[in-house]
Amino acid sequence: MPSPIQVSVIVPTRNQLGRLAETLAGIVAQQVRFEAIVVDRGSTDGTWAWLGEMARTRPWLRPVRRDGASLPEACNRALREARAPLVAFLDPEDAAWRPGKLKTQRAAHAADPDLVLSFTDQALVDTRGDEHGGWLERHPFLACRIEGGRGVRRLDAGAVAALLAEDAIGISTVMARREALLRAGGFDPALGGASAWDLWLKLARQGALACTTQRLVERMPHARTLVSPHAMAEIIRRHGAAIGGGHAFALRAAYGRLALLEAAAARAAGRPGTAFLARLRALRLTLSLGSPAPPPTSAPASSGSGRASVWRDVAPGPL
Repeated sequence: MPSPIQVSVIVPTRNQLGRLAETLAGIVAQQVRFEAIVVDRGSTDGTWAWLGEMARTRPWLRPVRRDGASLPEACNRALREARAPLVAFLDPEDAAWRPGKLKTQRAAHAADPDLVLSFTDQALVDTRGDEHGGWLERHPFLACRIEGGRGVRRLDAGAVAALLAEDAIGISTVMARREALLRAGGFDPALGGASAWDLWLKLARQGALACTTQRLVERMPHARTLVSPHAMAEIIRRHGAAIGGGHAFALRAAYGRLALLEAAAARAAGRPGTAFLARLRALRLTLSLGSPAPPPTSAPASSGSGRASVWRDVAPGPL
């Protein structure tokens, strides 16, 4: 009787044939019993035929075709197909796993049944193989609240609250319990690049989160998730009270980031005045992080889109 699968690895891909062989080899090297569900989102470079040929001699490889699917939709499809109690994600476009990644996280989940999600730090590695620091270094609100060392440690309430302020968890670093992911409803495609962030915050409301500062994932330095002001506002609306309640710094930092996103959007749309005022709001919030002053609840009258600024739509009363 074959041993049960320990981890389902979800690999969404589109036109990444040149990286898939290396990606699958990195999964095989992880020293856990796994299945790899590779979702082809409509490749035109021969990916689907290559996956079919590979799957003939590799029973752990499960190709799924989902032409035209967004990244959240592809992950949701694979999540429904997954058979293991733990799920990990790997985006071959901008990330690769280092040896021991899955083994380290699986051991942590086995030791802590209440752990619904764990994640690792990422090394920022360029195409020449040179390392340029770590991902958590770029997210100070979270990094300063995580205990260092080689172990996987639970996040305390302050660290979980910091996740509201910063989209600091890379999807390729995550391992989560399948039943918790399904209970949370999976990824919300309506949030686009913020769908993973939203899902991690939903999981934080179900159980414990943990992190290791070991850099067990390599990520391209330029890789980043684009979050729109509207998606950021929706993140705050959905999770501000539950995650940030009692942690004023997190809400202020989240509203500060929203203001910066609005400033960037206004600048790109040729509205320098609106952009300037949004940056002033962000500065005011940054300066207030160490004070009891509440965040502002007003905004410039209009962004020029026919509706009030997102800031006004979601900003609460005094904290």
